[in-house]
Formats: sequence, C-alpha cells, structure tokens
Amino acid sequence: MKRILSSLLVLIIVFCVLFATSNNVPLQYKLKMHKDVGEKPPVLFLLHGYGSNKNQFNDVIDIIDDRFLVVSIEAPYGFMLGFLNRWYEFNIIDGDTASNQTQIEHSKQRILSTIDTINKQYNYDISNVFIGGFSQGGIMAFNLGLSHPEYFAGIFAHSARIPIKYTLRNSEDDYKDLNVLILHGTEDSFSKKWSIQAKVFFDRLGANAEYFEDSIGHEMSKKTITKIYSWLNSSL
Repeated sequence: MKRILSSLLVLIIVFCVLFATSNNVPLQYKLKMHKDVGEKPPVLFLLHGYGSNKNQFNDVIDIIDDRFLVVSIEAPYGFMLGFLNRWYEFNIIDGDTASNQTQIEHSKQRILSTIDTINKQYNYDISNVFIGGFSQGGIMAFNLGLSHPEYFAGIFAHSARIPIKYTLRNSEDDYKDLNVLILHGTEDSFSKKWSIQAKVFFDRLGANAEYFEDSIGHEMSKKTITKIYSWLNSSL
C-alpha cells in the first residue's frame, strides 16, 4: 500500500511539474465581459505585480469603459504556500538586478497562450488589443510590447522599468503605431527615473509614448487609474 501511495505521489508531482512548465497552457484569469456582446470588443489584458494576484486590478476593472472585454491574468509562479504569485524570481546583487530569464520567457509564452485562448472564446477585435501591468507586471507588459508589437495597439506600465533583457524587432517601423502609457509615483522607493528612461526609450523607437506621474508611493491612485481610463479611450 505504501508503495502504491508513493508511486501515486510521484506521478502527481511529475504531472504538476509538466503542467507548470508547459508554455501552451493558458494561465488563470478573471474576466469582465463587454457590454455589447454581439460586437467584436476591444480587449485589455492586465498583469499584476510581484506578490499579488488577478484581483489586484479590481479598482481599474470597475471604471474601464463597458466597451472593453477586460482580462486580469494571474502569474504562473506561486510562493509563500501559493498565497502569493510572481512572473519570475529576481535578486538584487551589489545594486544590480538579476532576473530568472527562463521564468520570464515561460511567463511570456503562457501570457501569449492566454491571449490566444481568449480570442478563440470571445472573438475580440484584434486591432484593439491592449496590455498593461503594475510593477513586475508592467515589466512583463514592456517585454511583450517590445518583442511582439504587432499584437498590441497599446501597452501601459505602472511603476515599472524596461526589462534587463529584451528582444527588439529589426525595424523601428514596427513600433510607430504602438501607443505606450508610462505611470509612476514621485514618492515611489522604486525610482521614477526608470519610467522616465522608459519614455525616452520608446520615443527613440518611434512609438507614441506618454509619461504621467502622481505624488504617491509604489501603488496605483485614483489619478493614475483615471489616466489609464482616458488613455485607453483615446487610443481606440
């Protein structure tokens, strides 16, 4: 009996590992339907910050225009007994950030798989796809926008920075139609210089980039949420 239970436990562990490392498996998500169900909706994908979950954007979801299909995605890597989630592990060594690039790539592919799954299920308007995130989720949004600009009409990143490693397209023409909103708090311990540098970076790529700040720490505020709302509407 003990041998059977041990074998079953091993099989369960193997299954869980294979499931967790598969790039084609969609991630868990929270969805808010658009108002006009008969129409192809614009869609907004949201990526939470380190140590949070798909409920982080409840305040954002509540005010987003009803024309939008809104999908808040949960990161694949749990920690602290699964109560917290992250897109990748990172360490700060001598002031420099070292990130787990394997996990970043895995998370990117899982996000893209989720985007594809949502399109198959809800048939959204592929010319109006937006993605945004907070902190580590914002870094992931930057990463996806840089490597796959053709997927998105716009990206936003709140309290984030350009990824340490990223992939650029061969032609800057690929970014000329990309709308980018970069938000940061002036009191954030994660310096706003990173967001200012991101604005300069996207300007050089020829994207339509905008920077907005509020007198807050490492958090979202009513002002920044309202800015996201107005930016989305103006980008349609």
